[in-house]
Order: sequence, then C-alpha cells, then structure tokens
Amino acid sequence: MVRKIEAPNVKWTGAERSEVQQNIAFLYGCSAAREAKYNRNLNRFFNNGRGDARATVWSAGYQSLGYNRAMYDNSTVQTKLNLVKSVVQTVGSKLSQARVRPFFDAVQGDYKTIKATRAAQKFFDAFFDIQKVYERAPEVARGAMLFDAGHFGVDEDTVSIEPVPHWELFVDPYEANGGGLPACTYGMRMRREYPLVAMANQFPDWYKSKEAPGVNARRIRGEFIVYWDLVAGFKWYIWDREIVYKKAIEYKRLPFTAMWWERPVMGWSTSCLADDLYTIQVEIDEYQLRIDAAVRQSPFNTVFVPAGENGEMKATLLSNEAGLVVPYMPGPEGGMPVVATPAPISPEYFKGLEFYMSKGYELAGVSQLSAQSKKPSGVTSGIALQTLEDVESERHNVTVQSYIHQFVELAEIAVDVFPPDADVLPPAMGRARVKWSDVKKQRDMFKVQCSAGSALSKDPATKIDQIQKLQSLGLNLGPILPQLLEIPDLEGAHSVLSASYDYTQTVIEKAAEEGIVDFAPIADMGMLFREAVQWYLRLSADESNEKYTANLKKLIEKIQAEQEATVPPAPEPIPAPSNPAAPAPAPAPMTGGM
Repeated sequence: MVRKIEAPNVKWTGAERSEVQQNIAFLYGCSAAREAKYNRNLNRFFNNGRGDARATVWSAGYQSLGYNRAMYDNSTVQTKLNLVKSVVQTVGSKLSQARVRPFFDAVQGDYKTIKATRAAQKFFDAFFDIQKVYERAPEVARGAMLFDAGHFGVDEDTVSIEPVPHWELFVDPYEANGGGLPACTYGMRMRREYPLVAMANQFPDWYKSKEAPGVNARRIRGEFIVYWDLVAGFKWYIWDREIVYKKAIEYKRLPFTAMWWERPVMGWSTSCLADDLYTIQVEIDEYQLRIDAAVRQSPFNTVFVPAGENGEMKATLLSNEAGLVVPYMPGPEGGMPVVATPAPISPEYFKGLEFYMSKGYELAGVSQLSAQSKKPSGVTSGIALQTLEDVESERHNVTVQSYIHQFVELAEIAVDVFPPDADVLPPAMGRARVKWSDVKKQRDMFKVQCSAGSALSKDPATKIDQIQKLQSLGLNLGPILPQLLEIPDLEGAHSVLSASYDYTQTVIEKAAEEGIVDFAPIADMGMLFREAVQWYLRLSADESNEKYTANLKKLIEKIQAEQEATVPPAPEPIPAPSNPAAPAPAPAPMTGGM
C-alpha cells in the first residue's frame, strides 16, 4: 500500500515549474525513438511479431497474446516457434540460480561501525525476503534481454523495492555516457495510464481538491512523472502535467540499479538479446509459414483410380475427405488403384528451419540441453554433460556478474535514500536502537560485498550433515548451532539452547557501550569469558576503540574474579619424605603363629 509522504510540500516558483517542464520534455525527446523497438520486441516475445498495433509497452490494459493466422488460410492458426521467448526464458532461469546477499563488512570502523553494520545486515536479510527481491530479479533480467536494460527501483516514500521497466526510466544520455546512472544529475520515471485513485493515499490533500471524481475516479488515468533534480536536491511529483508535490532530498544518486545485456558503447542505448535474434527469428517465421501452408494445401493421400466399366473401381465410391481421388484411363490389361503420398514441400525447408533454430541458440550461447531438455548426440557421460553446463555458464559470465552486482547496489542505494530519522530495525527488548542516520555516518567505514545467500542447504537433513562435517574440521559451532539449524520442529529447543549465547552477546554489548559490567550469577562464565576476549582482541586492532576495549577489560577482569571466587580451594599436598633417595624401611615382621 502506498503511504502518505511525510516530508513537507516545498513551494515552487513559476520559473522552477517552467525549468522542470523543459527538462522533462528534453529527457523524453532523447529516448522517445526507442519505443518502436520495444514494441517490436514485446510483440516478438508474446507471439510471432505480427500482433495488434495497439499492443505497446504502455498499454497495460491491452495485450495481443493471440496466435497469428496463416498466410493463405485465415481460418487456421499459424504454428509458433518462438526462439526469442525460448532463449530469454532459458537464460533467465539460469540467472535465477545466482542467489547472493549483500554483506556489510566493517573493515576499518570502530564498535559504532560494527553495531550499525550488524543492524543493517539483519535488516536487509529480512527486507529482501519481504520485498521478494530474489523472486522478482528474473523480471529485471528479462527486461535486459528484451528492452536493453532492467532496473530495480528503491522508493524511500514507501520503503520498498520493485522492478522498473526500462521504457519508464529517462536520463540525459550525455551524462550517462560518462559513467551510467551514477553519473546522472537528473532524471525521471514516467508512467502512462496511471490511475488517479493510486494518488489518493500518497497525496490525500491534493486528491480531495480534484473536482468531485466520484465513482468514475477508478477509471480516470493520466501521466504520472517523478522527476529528480539531484543538484538542487528536490524530488517533483507531476500528474497529467500538474505539479502535485515537491520534496527536499539529501541523496545524490538516482535510486535505480541498471542491469544491461550489453553495456552501452555510448549514451543510454544498446542492443539486447532480442535484437541479436531478431533477423534469425524472422527467417524462422518465413520458413514455418511456408511449411504450414504447404502442409495445409497438400491432401492426405492421392489415390489414382482406373476409370472404365469392366469391373474397375469407380471413383464415386471414394470421398475426398481423406485424400484426393484422381481417375485415370487404364491400358488394355486394366489397372489397379494406386495410392501416392507426395511430400508437401521439399525437405530442404525442414533442414533450413533446423539450421536457423540451431544457429539462434548458438548465437545466444544457449545449448539445447538447457532450452529443450535435450541431450546432445554423442554425449553420454555425466562429466561431459557437466562440462557443457560449465561452458554455457562461462558464455554468460558478464551477464551473471551484472545480475549479482545489482543486489549489492540495491543495498547501497537503500542506505543512501532511506529516511535518516527512521529506525533500521523496530524497537525490541535487548536490541540496540540504530537509525539510518547512524548507518549513513559510518558509510565510509564499511563496504558492501557479495556473499552467498547461504552456505548451508535448505533441506534439514542435508543441513545437519553439512554442520556435522564443519564440526569435524574443528570449527566450534556449539554456541550458534541452534541458529544454524533453524528447523521449525525444534524451535522451542533452539530457543532454550541459544538463550545463553544471546544473553552473553547482550552483556558484552552493554559493557562495551555503557561500561555496565554486571551480569547474572547463573551466566555461562566460560562462554562469557571467551566471547569477551574475542571482542577485546577484535577491537584492539584499532586505536579508535580505546573506550570499548577499556570497558571490555573491566568486564574480563570481573569475570576472572568471579571464576576465582567460585573455584574450590585445592587440597593440601601430601608432604614428601626428607630423603627421597633413601630406600623405604622394611615392613615389620609379622608375629603370631599360623
């Protein structure tokens, strides 16, 4: 649900309004010509490229998804061999397997940096799942393959992430030529046919001022533009050429990622996978049209029947429903019916069709093993199949790297644009309160890296086996073992087992930040001592952490004092003989009779 913008509506002058309108017109003019290609690729993805002219990238309410009619018979349906769609879906499926997470690494920071990055890490781990970033990332990749580029957009107003179609994003190509989106100082996102009621929640006061939209408001649509001026520090909201809102912003980058199938050589335009396959797809369409027409025009069978009255078969006894009956005059010795089934078209057409299909997959770097679940001829071993998969993955390595980097870039953009006064995590008992302003202040002290989504399997049995192997290598996973397992059936047991570790971390955090070195007498002294020493050594590497190391030293000393106080006194040692080298005296002789 779209939220109301809490920032004040900044006033604007007539000169500012005129400048914004001129910049919007310039941005649209620079990229308006690309829409023809996008419409072509859209129809090519949906059908054979001969769709209705009304099916454009802007017409969400009308998409021509039907099949094309045949060339010679309008009552039948044209066979559809859509190479473009097959390749796009196959590559998208391959890319979706690359699941990474942004990892916040406090490389040179102090304890404040560590605390901020820990909060940010927890936030993004949950936020990406809530926003379904990994599930929707293939949509961004599909946009890059069909429409030059795909984008994720970060909206600070709604605190959300969503895919943004490339045709909705407009920037100055002369600025983008110098370094892509990060180099742009202004830009806009334009959405046509935008419902008026969608503005109601975000701009309630403006919506109420409209002239009685009434029950037809749901069917009123206009052009909604969000315009960023990063130099002046303002964000403009415009609906149907009417300025609705002006908000001050502090960030200095457009809040969008950019994934390209092939990075632009210059400007804001490039070629995509659909462009590369377009001419081959046209040839495939032409071959398929002729093959279909030949098959439909050719009869099932051609039956030659001898004509005459001397007992020969009469043609009237056969119908043309399952073939073409042709009478012929037999010779003096009579004749017999002959069934002939001529080829509807030359086999060279089928060879040509297969040739272009194969070349299309080769050009895109997709094997038939992936696209059609088909094992290539001559490949019989599992090792050979794995080799083919590796070669195919290397073919798209640049695209894979761009796909992976967008997750890191998303986290970086979110840190820049999210409201500074908002909490990173909701307040909770035992959790340090961290605002986005705290993370922004530490921005130069940490870096965001790519990390595997999880080193452990999602399958519980496999995960347990992996953890056991890690422990066999000497890794002490005991304190965090319940957190690693995360099996729903054992959630209650995990809470009990992890309570000691969670309490230990809370004690250390309070000691480092506030100098409070008190802890419950029932705490696990051994775990508390080990964790405190570990944090002390980590923070001692940087002199800026003297406050925290001093506090932790007090905690360590108190733990040692508590441990010494609880250790029972050692038993008194048995005195040793004065001359250890002298032989022991012989035992006294036994007295008494037997």
